[in-house]
Amino acid sequence: MVYSALHRTALIGALIAAALLAGCGRKGPLELPPSAQAAPDIDPVTNKPRPALDRYGYPVAPSGENKRIPLDVLLD
Repeated sequence: MVYSALHRTALIGALIAAALLAGCGRKGPLELPPSAQAAPDIDPVTNKPRPALDRYGYPVAPSGENKRIPLDVLLD
């Protein structure tokens, strides 16, 4: 098949647009519906308190000593 310059430009533009739109969306877990109730603070299986969660549903690490490793030099 022989493509003209206009067809090539349109194809390249469509590929670029598809690549840009592929990255759209929100990252993170699904949100609960408005009718959902909040989970209790105590886990019924282990009978221990549940860990604190951030707004994306991931556990929050407890505050503690800020230890440094040799790779931190590259990150700073």
